Amino acid sequence: MVDTSNFGTEGAGGAGTANNARGQDIQTPAPGARNPTLLEYFRNLDLEGKLEWNKAREDRNRQRRAIQSANLLNPDAPEAVSDNESLFSLDEEDLKLLEDASMFKSLEDQVLLLTKAELAKRSKQKRVAEQVQKGSDEVKLTEKRHCVDGWLLCTRTNTSTSAPIDIPETYFQTQDEGVIIPLCLFHPSAIEYVSENLVTVDLAKINPKLGQTKKRKVMNVNKLAVIFGPDNAPSFTYDKYLKAVGHYLRFQILRDAENPDGIPTKADGPWSRTWHSHFAFFSSKTDASRLYSVWRSHELHLRRQILVKKMAYEEATYQQHYLMAQCNTQALGAASITQQLTFPGPQTFTMYQSFQPYQQFQPYAYPYQQSFLPSTPIAPQPSSSTGPPQGRKVTPGHCGGRSPSSPRDPRNNPTCVSCGGRHTIFEHLKRSFPDKTAKGKPTFCKTTELKLVTSDGKEVWILYNLASSTSKTCDHGAERSHICSACGGSHPALGGECKQLTVG
Repeated sequence: MVDTSNFGTEGAGGAGTANNARGQDIQTPAPGARNPTLLEYFRNLDLEGKLEWNKAREDRNRQRRAIQSANLLNPDAPEAVSDNESLFSLDEEDLKLLEDASMFKSLEDQVLLLTKAELAKRSKQKRVAEQVQKGSDEVKLTEKRHCVDGWLLCTRTNTSTSAPIDIPETYFQTQDEGVIIPLCLFHPSAIEYVSENLVTVDLAKINPKLGQTKKRKVMNVNKLAVIFGPDNAPSFTYDKYLKAVGHYLRFQILRDAENPDGIPTKADGPWSRTWHSHFAFFSSKTDASRLYSVWRSHELHLRRQILVKKMAYEEATYQQHYLMAQCNTQALGAASITQQLTFPGPQTFTMYQSFQPYQQFQPYAYPYQQSFLPSTPIAPQPSSSTGPPQGRKVTPGHCGGRSPSSPRDPRNNPTCVSCGGRHTIFEHLKRSFPDKTAKGKPTFCKTTELKLVTSDGKEVWILYNLASSTSKTCDHGAERSHICSACGGSHPALGGECKQLTVG
């Protein structure tokens, strides 16, 4: 644009008169002079007046150029030509008005070529800026959509060899808020369900953290567990447990602070090793499948100790729980036997009063629900109307069976299958009674680690000696001996054939 401080004059070598488009005569100074009055007059004109002013000057300058061209053709008779008149520049406000398409169209005839070039330049700069902004918006939109690169799709493979399922982020957020996620929600079917219904999955509000007032929202593990079966439900079998454990272990490895790369195969940190040892302890046992229905309550207790109290893995503690689970399983087997027997009249049982398996473990509360915890003891209370049949030579004592020849109430004296004492075999194991009979003779079996073993260290199967109907279909193989726990004979201790056990 032309500098607004430069303005032209009429004629060469003297003052002249400027005649604007409105017919007003304005005295112009000599060439090179600056006239603030003339400049102020131009600035006070409206847009149309400014355009007409410059248009008139441009026309006169064009006439001068024509005369100059004629003088070049006829140098012998040159015509006098005055200096060109300067054109005044439009200010920014005027240019913005001309950027409007309708305004420009109405005044197009008065707009100078120089002004049109300036408007074209500004229009181009505006389009470039809009394209840059549009590109930026498209990038933001792509990020907002979380667009997926189709080249990352993998080839479909057999489900048995496919890659592990990605665990949704809501699992990590829920765990970070202190909610203990049930193991059943780590089964592949549960993870896939949450992933497919992530936007509609049920949420629950939990209490705010200390110092905060706003409640927090987490995954509603209570409702989800109803869909897939709680950890203590019979439908959550040992096979499902093993499938869930694999994903749960990977989940905890990803949370390990010693695994910054987030690689599930790395388990070098103490947090990862603790969880690996936690699950490997039981799954490595040969009788894990048989003991699982009882072990899961122990596993839940130990898992909570890691999550809530941050307690490390300790072999001795887990071994103690494992022995308790074995003893509880035997107690459950004994209870199933007594349910097949009937007393002639109402009886009172003492077995579960003296031996409540794993009763001391009180469930920790989830942050907002307790539905995943067993509400009753592990071993069911047997019916008070059950007992040994009539006509037995030896009254079964494993379930609180009573000796009719006892000087006391016969209903209150069980018979131990090891020493023949007036207590259950489970009391004998738990309270570490001496391995001697009532007459002071050493018993055939010894008590060690809640088990009955022979002199050579072979474990004797207690259910066999309880005359269990399930002893013919055992699944332990050669791990336990089918011999009498009282005398070592080839008959059950309570089968009526053992002479070592005395009644009375």
